[in-house]
Amino acid sequence: MGAGARRRPVPGGAGRTTGRRSPMSVRRLIGMETEYGIHAPNNPRASHVALSIELVNAYAAAVTEDGGAVAGTEWDYRSESPLVDARGWVLPRSAAHPSQLTDTGEALEGVSGGDPSPADVPVRATPRTASTASPADLSEGQEDSGDSEFHAPGSAHWRGDFFELREGQPQLLMNLVLTNGARLYVDHAHPEYSAPETIGAKRAVLYDVAGDVIVRRAVERLAREDGSPELLLYKNNTDGKSVSYGAHENYLVPREVPFDQLVAGLIPFFVTRQIICGAGRVGIGQRASRSGFQISQRADFFEEQVGLETTVRRPIINTRDEPHADATGIGACT
Repeated sequence: MGAGARRRPVPGGAGRTTGRRSPMSVRRLIGMETEYGIHAPNNPRASHVALSIELVNAYAAAVTEDGGAVAGTEWDYRSESPLVDARGWVLPRSAAHPSQLTDTGEALEGVSGGDPSPADVPVRATPRTASTASPADLSEGQEDSGDSEFHAPGSAHWRGDFFELREGQPQLLMNLVLTNGARLYVDHAHPEYSAPETIGAKRAVLYDVAGDVIVRRAVERLAREDGSPELLLYKNNTDGKSVSYGAHENYLVPREVPFDQLVAGLIPFFVTRQIICGAGRVGIGQRASRSGFQISQRADFFEEQVGLETTVRRPIINTRDEPHADATGIGACT
Protein backbone atom coordinates (compact mmCIF):
# COMPACT_ATOMS: atom_id res chain seq x y z
CA MET A 1 0.00 0.00 0.00
CA GLY A 2 1.07 3.54 -0.71
CA ALA A 3 4.41 3.09 -2.50
CA GLY A 4 6.80 5.99 -2.03
CA ALA A 5 5.17 7.35 1.11
CA ARG A 6 7.25 9.63 3.30
CA ARG A 7 6.96 10.79 6.87
CA ARG A 8 5.64 14.31 7.16
CA PRO A 9 7.33 16.66 9.67
CA VAL A 10 5.16 17.63 12.61
CA PRO A 11 5.47 21.26 13.75
CA GLY A 12 6.92 21.45 17.23
CA GLY A 13 7.88 17.78 17.10
CA ALA A 14 10.67 15.92 18.85
CA GLY A 15 13.65 18.06 19.74
CA ARG A 16 11.74 21.34 19.62
CA THR A 17 10.18 23.31 22.43
CA THR A 18 7.23 25.56 21.77
CA GLY A 19 5.08 27.60 24.05
CA ARG A 20 2.09 25.38 23.42
CA ARG A 21 1.26 21.78 22.71
CA SER A 22 1.39 21.00 18.99
CA PRO A 23 -1.58 19.21 17.47
CA MET A 24 -1.00 15.57 16.61
CA SER A 25 -1.02 14.91 12.88
CA VAL A 26 -3.67 12.51 11.63
CA ARG A 27 -2.32 12.49 8.08
CA ARG A 28 -1.69 8.79 7.79
CA LEU A 29 -1.96 6.45 4.83
CA ILE A 30 -4.95 4.29 5.70
CA GLY A 31 -6.84 1.59 3.85
CA MET A 32 -10.06 -0.11 4.94
CA GLU A 33 -11.35 -3.56 4.01
CA THR A 34 -14.83 -4.99 4.54
CA GLU A 35 -16.11 -8.55 4.19
CA TYR A 36 -19.88 -8.50 3.78
CA GLY A 37 -22.19 -11.11 5.21
CA ILE A 38 -24.13 -12.68 2.33
CA HIS A 39 -27.37 -14.67 2.46
CA ALA A 40 -30.05 -15.99 0.11
CA PRO A 41 -33.07 -16.33 2.46
CA ASN A 42 -35.17 -18.35 0.01
CA ASN A 43 -32.35 -20.78 -0.76
CA PRO A 44 -31.03 -22.25 2.51
CA ARG A 45 -28.71 -24.65 0.65
CA ALA A 46 -27.07 -21.88 -1.35
CA SER A 47 -23.29 -21.83 -1.30
CA HIS A 48 -21.95 -18.56 0.06
CA VAL A 49 -18.93 -18.96 -2.20
CA ALA A 50 -21.16 -19.24 -5.26
CA LEU A 51 -23.27 -16.29 -4.13
CA SER A 52 -20.14 -14.18 -3.69
CA ILE A 53 -18.87 -15.15 -7.13
CA GLU A 54 -22.17 -14.18 -8.68
CA LEU A 55 -22.16 -10.84 -6.89
CA VAL A 56 -18.74 -9.95 -8.29
CA ASN A 57 -19.81 -10.95 -11.79
CA ALA A 58 -23.08 -9.03 -11.43
CA TYR A 59 -21.15 -5.85 -10.74
CA ALA A 60 -18.98 -6.43 -13.79
CA ALA A 61 -22.15 -6.94 -15.82
CA ALA A 62 -23.69 -3.72 -14.49
CA VAL A 63 -20.60 -1.74 -15.48
CA THR A 64 -20.50 -3.31 -18.94
CA GLU A 65 -24.16 -2.58 -19.59
CA ASP A 66 -23.62 1.07 -18.70
CA GLY A 67 -20.86 1.36 -21.26
CA GLY A 68 -17.94 0.82 -18.92
CA ALA A 69 -14.96 -1.36 -19.72
CA VAL A 70 -14.24 -4.65 -17.97
CA ALA A 71 -11.18 -6.66 -18.87
CA GLY A 72 -9.61 -9.56 -17.03
CA THR A 73 -6.09 -10.84 -16.49
CA GLU A 74 -4.79 -13.66 -14.32
CA TRP A 75 -4.41 -12.64 -10.67
CA ASP A 76 -0.77 -12.91 -9.62
CA TYR A 77 -0.32 -14.29 -6.10
CA ARG A 78 3.45 -14.72 -6.30
CA SER A 79 4.26 -11.47 -4.50
CA GLU A 80 2.27 -12.46 -1.42
CA SER A 81 4.18 -13.54 1.67
CA PRO A 82 1.54 -14.83 4.09
CA LEU A 83 3.96 -16.61 6.40
CA VAL A 84 6.45 -13.78 6.99
CA ASP A 85 5.91 -12.38 10.48
CA ALA A 86 6.64 -8.71 11.22
CA ARG A 87 8.15 -9.78 14.55
CA GLY A 88 11.14 -11.21 12.73
CA TRP A 89 10.52 -14.80 11.64
CA VAL A 90 8.88 -16.95 8.99
CA LEU A 91 6.29 -19.59 9.85
CA PRO A 92 7.08 -22.96 8.18
CA ARG A 93 4.48 -23.95 5.60
CA SER A 94 4.11 -27.30 7.34
CA ALA A 95 2.97 -25.50 10.50
CA ALA A 96 0.58 -23.09 8.78
CA HIS A 97 -3.20 -23.37 8.76
CA PRO A 98 -4.48 -24.01 5.19
CA SER A 99 -6.34 -20.68 5.22
CA GLN A 100 -2.99 -18.88 5.57
CA LEU A 101 -1.59 -20.18 2.28
CA THR A 102 -2.91 -17.36 0.12
CA ASP A 103 0.15 -17.11 -2.12
CA THR A 104 -1.16 -19.66 -4.61
CA GLY A 105 -4.24 -19.23 -6.79
CA GLU A 106 -6.42 -22.30 -6.45
CA ALA A 107 -9.45 -23.22 -8.56
CA LEU A 108 -12.73 -23.45 -6.69
CA GLU A 109 -14.44 -26.72 -7.40
CA GLY A 110 -17.75 -28.02 -6.20
CA VAL A 111 -18.96 -24.78 -4.67
CA SER A 112 -22.58 -25.84 -4.90
CA GLY A 113 -24.38 -25.59 -1.58
CA GLY A 114 -25.70 -28.44 0.55
CA ASP A 115 -25.07 -32.13 0.04
CA PRO A 116 -23.71 -33.18 -3.36
CA SER A 117 -26.13 -34.79 -5.76
CA PRO A 118 -25.72 -36.26 -9.26
CA ALA A 119 -27.38 -33.13 -10.65
CA ASP A 120 -24.80 -30.81 -9.11
CA VAL A 121 -22.42 -29.29 -11.61
CA PRO A 122 -19.17 -28.13 -10.00
CA VAL A 123 -18.29 -24.51 -10.60
CA ARG A 124 -14.66 -24.03 -11.51
CA ALA A 125 -13.41 -20.51 -11.03
CA THR A 126 -9.85 -19.40 -11.53
CA PRO A 127 -8.98 -16.23 -9.59
CA ARG A 128 -9.09 -13.31 -11.98
CA THR A 129 -8.68 -9.58 -11.89
CA ALA A 130 -10.32 -6.94 -14.05
CA SER A 131 -10.32 -3.21 -14.43
CA THR A 132 -13.80 -1.79 -14.22
CA ALA A 133 -15.69 1.45 -13.87
CA SER A 134 -17.02 2.50 -10.46
CA PRO A 135 -20.44 3.97 -9.78
CA ALA A 136 -19.11 5.98 -6.88
CA ASP A 137 -18.31 9.67 -7.18
CA LEU A 138 -14.79 8.84 -6.02
CA SER A 139 -13.95 6.91 -9.20
CA GLU A 140 -11.11 8.26 -11.28
CA GLY A 141 -11.90 7.56 -14.93
CA GLN A 142 -12.21 4.33 -16.90
CA GLU A 143 -9.46 2.17 -18.26
CA ASP A 144 -9.50 -0.93 -20.41
CA SER A 145 -6.46 -3.18 -20.44
CA GLY A 146 -7.92 -5.05 -23.40
CA ASP A 147 -6.67 -8.42 -22.16
CA SER A 148 -9.92 -10.38 -22.14
CA GLU A 149 -13.41 -9.07 -22.59
CA PHE A 150 -16.17 -9.77 -20.10
CA HIS A 151 -19.60 -10.42 -21.57
CA ALA A 152 -22.70 -9.28 -19.68
CA PRO A 153 -24.95 -10.31 -18.03
CA GLY A 154 -22.60 -12.55 -16.11
CA SER A 155 -20.85 -15.85 -16.56
CA ALA A 156 -22.97 -18.14 -14.41
CA HIS A 157 -26.65 -18.61 -13.76
CA TRP A 158 -28.68 -19.86 -10.85
CA ARG A 159 -30.05 -23.39 -10.69
CA GLY A 160 -31.87 -23.69 -7.40
CA ASP A 161 -29.01 -24.23 -4.98
CA PHE A 162 -25.90 -23.78 -7.09
CA PHE A 163 -24.54 -22.01 -10.14
CA GLU A 164 -23.42 -23.53 -13.39
CA LEU A 165 -21.29 -21.94 -16.05
CA ARG A 166 -22.87 -20.40 -19.11
CA GLU A 167 -21.97 -21.92 -22.45
CA GLY A 168 -18.80 -20.36 -23.77
CA GLN A 169 -17.72 -18.97 -20.39
CA PRO A 170 -14.88 -21.21 -19.13
CA GLN A 171 -14.02 -18.98 -16.17
CA LEU A 172 -15.67 -16.75 -13.62
CA LEU A 173 -14.36 -13.41 -12.45
CA MET A 174 -13.14 -13.66 -8.87
CA ASN A 175 -11.41 -10.27 -8.69
CA LEU A 176 -12.28 -6.83 -9.97
CA VAL A 177 -9.79 -3.99 -9.68
CA LEU A 178 -11.95 -0.88 -9.80
CA THR A 179 -11.02 2.45 -11.33
CA ASN A 180 -11.37 4.19 -7.98
CA GLY A 181 -8.37 2.15 -6.84
CA ALA A 182 -10.37 -0.40 -4.84
CA ARG A 183 -10.68 -4.15 -5.29
CA LEU A 184 -13.89 -6.21 -5.19
CA TYR A 185 -13.29 -9.93 -4.87
CA VAL A 186 -14.26 -13.24 -3.28
CA ASP A 187 -12.49 -13.89 0.02
CA HIS A 188 -13.25 -17.36 1.35
CA ALA A 189 -17.07 -17.37 1.43
CA HIS A 190 -17.68 -13.62 1.38
CA PRO A 191 -17.55 -10.73 -1.05
CA GLU A 192 -14.87 -8.31 0.10
CA TYR A 193 -14.31 -4.67 -0.80
CA SER A 194 -10.77 -3.45 -0.27
CA ALA A 195 -10.70 0.34 -0.44
CA PRO A 196 -7.69 2.20 -1.85
CA GLU A 197 -5.18 3.83 0.44
CA THR A 198 -6.03 7.39 1.42
CA ILE A 199 -4.55 10.15 3.56
CA GLY A 200 -6.54 10.62 6.73
CA ALA A 201 -9.54 9.05 8.38
CA LYS A 202 -12.24 11.10 6.65
CA ARG A 203 -11.31 10.03 3.13
CA ALA A 204 -10.88 6.45 4.31
CA VAL A 205 -14.49 6.48 5.50
CA LEU A 206 -15.68 8.05 2.22
CA TYR A 207 -14.06 5.28 0.20
CA ASP A 208 -15.52 2.69 2.54
CA VAL A 209 -19.01 4.10 1.92
CA ALA A 210 -18.26 3.98 -1.81
CA GLY A 211 -17.90 0.22 -1.34
CA ASP A 212 -21.44 0.05 0.02
CA VAL A 213 -22.65 1.83 -3.13
CA ILE A 214 -20.78 -0.64 -5.32
CA VAL A 215 -22.09 -3.83 -3.69
CA ARG A 216 -25.62 -2.40 -3.56
CA ARG A 217 -25.44 -1.85 -7.30
CA ALA A 218 -24.29 -5.45 -7.77
CA VAL A 219 -27.25 -6.75 -5.71
CA GLU A 220 -29.67 -4.65 -7.77
CA ARG A 221 -28.17 -5.98 -11.01
CA LEU A 222 -28.39 -9.56 -9.82
CA ALA A 223 -32.04 -9.07 -8.86
CA ARG A 224 -32.82 -8.36 -12.53
CA GLU A 225 -31.39 -11.71 -13.63
CA ASP A 226 -34.12 -14.25 -14.40
CA GLY A 227 -34.19 -17.03 -11.83
CA SER A 228 -31.65 -15.43 -9.51
CA PRO A 229 -32.29 -15.74 -5.78
CA GLU A 230 -33.09 -12.87 -3.47
CA LEU A 231 -29.74 -11.78 -2.11
CA LEU A 232 -29.12 -9.93 1.15
CA LEU A 233 -25.86 -8.32 2.22
CA TYR A 234 -24.98 -7.44 5.80
CA LYS A 235 -22.24 -5.10 6.93
CA ASN A 236 -21.55 -7.04 10.10
CA ASN A 237 -18.85 -9.23 11.62
CA THR A 238 -20.71 -12.39 12.58
CA ASP A 239 -23.70 -14.45 11.53
CA GLY A 240 -24.55 -15.26 15.16
CA LYS A 241 -23.93 -18.97 14.45
CA SER A 242 -20.22 -19.17 15.33
CA VAL A 243 -18.88 -17.69 12.08
CA SER A 244 -17.02 -14.38 12.14
CA TYR A 245 -15.54 -12.41 9.26
CA GLY A 246 -13.38 -9.36 9.06
CA ALA A 247 -13.47 -5.64 8.68
CA HIS A 248 -10.15 -3.99 9.31
CA GLU A 249 -7.88 -1.06 8.57
CA ASN A 250 -4.34 -1.00 7.27
CA TYR A 251 -1.99 1.73 8.53
CA LEU A 252 1.22 2.58 6.70
CA VAL A 253 4.06 3.14 9.15
CA PRO A 254 7.84 3.56 8.87
CA ARG A 255 9.61 0.26 9.40
CA GLU A 256 11.98 1.80 11.94
CA VAL A 257 9.14 2.21 14.43
CA PRO A 258 9.59 -0.61 16.99
CA PHE A 259 6.79 -3.14 16.64
CA ASP A 260 6.30 -3.31 20.40
CA GLN A 261 5.60 0.42 20.32
CA LEU A 262 2.87 -0.06 17.74
CA VAL A 263 1.27 -2.79 19.81
CA ALA A 264 1.38 -0.71 22.99
CA GLY A 265 -0.20 2.27 21.26
CA LEU A 266 -2.80 0.58 19.07
CA ILE A 267 -4.31 -2.15 21.23
CA PRO A 268 -5.83 0.25 23.80
CA PHE A 269 -7.32 2.24 20.92
CA PHE A 270 -8.70 -0.81 19.12
CA VAL A 271 -10.38 -2.32 22.17
CA THR A 272 -11.86 0.89 23.61
CA ARG A 273 -13.18 2.56 20.47
CA GLN A 274 -16.12 0.16 20.51
CA ILE A 275 -17.49 2.22 23.38
CA ILE A 276 -17.64 5.24 21.08
CA CYS A 277 -18.55 3.78 17.70
CA GLY A 278 -19.29 0.07 18.08
CA ALA A 279 -22.29 -1.15 16.08
CA GLY A 280 -23.03 -3.84 18.66
CA ARG A 281 -24.87 -7.13 18.34
CA VAL A 282 -27.63 -9.05 20.02
CA GLY A 283 -26.42 -12.28 21.59
CA ILE A 284 -23.54 -13.28 23.84
CA GLY A 285 -20.93 -15.83 22.81
CA GLN A 286 -19.77 -17.02 19.41
CA ARG A 287 -23.08 -18.78 18.79
CA ALA A 288 -25.12 -16.04 20.49
CA SER A 289 -26.30 -18.76 22.88
CA ARG A 290 -27.12 -16.26 25.65
CA SER A 291 -29.46 -13.34 25.28
CA GLY A 292 -28.21 -9.83 25.74
CA PHE A 293 -26.58 -6.94 23.91
CA GLN A 294 -22.88 -6.23 23.63
CA ILE A 295 -21.20 -3.22 22.10
CA SER A 296 -18.64 -5.24 20.11
CA GLN A 297 -19.62 -7.72 17.41
CA ARG A 298 -16.13 -9.15 17.27
CA ALA A 299 -14.94 -9.45 20.87
CA ASP A 300 -16.15 -13.04 21.34
CA PHE A 301 -13.91 -14.18 18.48
CA PHE A 302 -10.54 -12.72 19.46
CA GLU A 303 -8.10 -15.14 21.06
CA GLU A 304 -4.75 -13.34 20.82
CA GLN A 305 -3.49 -9.79 21.14
CA VAL A 306 -0.95 -10.19 18.33
CA GLY A 307 -0.58 -12.95 15.75
CA LEU A 308 -0.06 -14.03 12.15
CA GLU A 309 -3.34 -15.89 11.67
CA THR A 310 -6.55 -14.34 10.35
CA THR A 311 -9.18 -17.10 10.51
CA VAL A 312 -7.95 -19.12 13.51
CA ARG A 313 -6.57 -17.81 16.82
CA ARG A 314 -7.65 -14.37 15.65
CA PRO A 315 -5.47 -11.51 16.91
CA ILE A 316 -6.30 -7.87 17.52
CA ILE A 317 -3.18 -6.89 15.55
CA ASN A 318 -2.12 -9.00 12.58
CA THR A 319 1.62 -9.37 11.97
CA ARG A 320 1.61 -10.54 8.36
CA ASP A 321 4.62 -8.76 6.84
CA GLU A 322 3.54 -8.30 3.25
CA PRO A 323 4.41 -4.77 2.09
CA HIS A 324 2.86 -3.75 -1.21
CA ALA A 325 5.40 -0.94 -1.40
CA ASP A 326 9.12 -0.45 -0.70
CA ALA A 327 9.78 -3.25 1.77
CA THR A 328 13.05 -1.73 2.96
CA GLY A 329 11.55 1.33 4.61
CA ILE A 330 7.81 0.91 4.92
CA GLY A 331 5.59 -1.51 6.75
CA ALA A 332 1.86 -1.83 7.27
CA CYS A 333 0.09 -2.52 10.53
CA THR A 334 -3.26 -4.26 10.14
